[in-house]
Amino acid sequence: MLQPPTAGFSVFEIKQALMRGAGGDHGTESGLVLLMVGDWLPQLHRANLITVEACLDGSCGDGPIAKLDWAVVAAALHEGRLAGSSGELTVLRVAASLAHGLLVDLGELAAGLDRQSIGAVQAAIAFATYDPDVRRGIINDAADTGAAPPQGPA
Repeated sequence: MLQPPTAGFSVFEIKQALMRGAGGDHGTESGLVLLMVGDWLPQLHRANLITVEACLDGSCGDGPIAKLDWAVVAAALHEGRLAGSSGELTVLRVAASLAHGLLVDLGELAAGLDRQSIGAVQAAIAFATYDPDVRRGIINDAADTGAAPPQGPA
């Protein structure tokens, strides 16, 4: 029997590996952060959309990397194969837009989000910027609320 592509890894390890796999692509990082806030990883994991590239020769540096097949996520969204409330699916569409360029209707998006989701989407869009001060501020805000671990000296 084949193992799922993330077998043997904890959710925390998968999150770390996904961020390493984003390789500094701010859009992908922002999409991943939005997925993690929305708790989509377990469902995407069960759908085998996340692949962890294990490092057998010890050359992974900080650890294994993981990739999310954003094209398949976009197709699954379009075909209705992912389950969630309309607001949750809207957040997933924004994540796919940031990471993979999936087009979203901003009017529909704004009308379909609750207050918490709007804040998460705003933070993800701001996090996608290449301005290090903006990114650092968002990371610090997340650490202040307990949503992210505190960072070392800036």
